[in-house]
Amino acid sequence: MTLSFEGITLSYGTVPVLHDLSFEFSDAEIVAVVGPNGSGKSSLVKCLNQLVKPQKGSVHLDGECINELHPREIAKKFGYVPQNFMDTFPATVMDTILMGRKPYSNWRSAKEDIVKVAEVMRMLNLEPFALRYHSELSGGQRQKVMIARAFAQESKVLLFDEPTSQLDIKHQLEIMDLVRDTVRMKKILAILVVHDLNLASRYADRIIMMRDGRIQAVGDPKDVLTEENIKAVYDVQSLVMHDGGIPCVVPKQRIEN
Repeated sequence: MTLSFEGITLSYGTVPVLHDLSFEFSDAEIVAVVGPNGSGKSSLVKCLNQLVKPQKGSVHLDGECINELHPREIAKKFGYVPQNFMDTFPATVMDTILMGRKPYSNWRSAKEDIVKVAEVMRMLNLEPFALRYHSELSGGQRQKVMIARAFAQESKVLLFDEPTSQLDIKHQLEIMDLVRDTVRMKKILAILVVHDLNLASRYADRIIMMRDGRIQAVGDPKDVLTEENIKAVYDVQSLVMHDGGIPCVVPKQRIEN
């Protein structure tokens, strides 16, 4: 499985957001996209599955140009968990997760769709909430439901925009463990926008560090999460220690410009 983007350039109105970005993924791995607010992380992820159409550039999955595909076909290839989500109409947890199967079915869900949804609910311990309305759940529980919907989609690529932002420490680790296990078991690619550098360091096989719509560093966490890179990208003095070869970032102070 190979995913590549070439020359991705994006502006919102007259405001440039992404500047001629190119990169290739060729392994089943977890890739964390990190950087300060406004660096273009979420916009890049949305360009990959064409939720946002770049002014220039293309995205290819296994040699096929994604830009030219119907949204239904893109949904078979890319599962997506947004940073924010809204309930547009009442739906139970089971029905919400079942929406992840829509690219494969018509109006009526097949037996295998129900089986897949039940399997995913079991994985994420959501069975007790199956008949509860999604809107009745806590923020963290709703986040888990959206992640379950992406898992049910059975895509080659999973895209997450801050998947652990509403979860406590224990459930952050639970979700990241599930993502890691799913990537290894199904041999797929997961790309996550993450603000927590230590979470990215512990789980990502590679890190893409962005600033001002450009890629500033990319590679193994120990090579990207250095005191020099953090200072250059975040304007923060930090101390980077290592725990079993895994970088641990301790912020010290802001750098006043």
